[in-house]
Amino acid sequence: MMARLLVLFIVIGMITSCEKDPDIRYQALLDAEFVIPTNLNTLETHYFTIENVPTFFFQNAQLHNVDTSSILDIKAAKGLLRATFNDADYDFIERIVVNVYSNKNPRKKEMYYLDFVPLSTDKELRMLSSTTNLKGTLDSELVTIEVGIKLRRYALVISDQN
Repeated sequence: MMARLLVLFIVIGMITSCEKDPDIRYQALLDAEFVIPTNLNTLETHYFTIENVPTFFFQNAQLHNVDTSSILDIKAAKGLLRATFNDADYDFIERIVVNVYSNKNPRKKEMYYLDFVPLSTDKELRMLSSTTNLKGTLDSELVTIEVGIKLRRYALVISDQN
């Protein structure tokens, strides 16, 4: 009896979790640069604001022959943090969040995050995409991107062994 109930719950769960794949019209890339100074403390989260980042929303829609009124949902797809000139190891970062807002919609929306940055990042930091609908923000021509970084705390252990 218990095995039948378990199978029934599994079947019901599989049927109700079926969801139609989203109709992806096109993907667009955003690129922004900022500088992380070396004298930051580990007690607070540091925010870096990158203003006037072009989205090329209407140009990309026109290039892909997409009517902008048919776009119902805009999602963040892949967030990467990479050094511009030198290879960098991002093991000094504990937590990171990337928010976006525009003049049209001044409410900040989360695009990417990573609550625990691994100690080995291999020259780039791959962030998780938020499930937030960014329509109303990323359909502006210019947006402001805010990167919040919490630095990792290192403990210094001194042993007095004779």
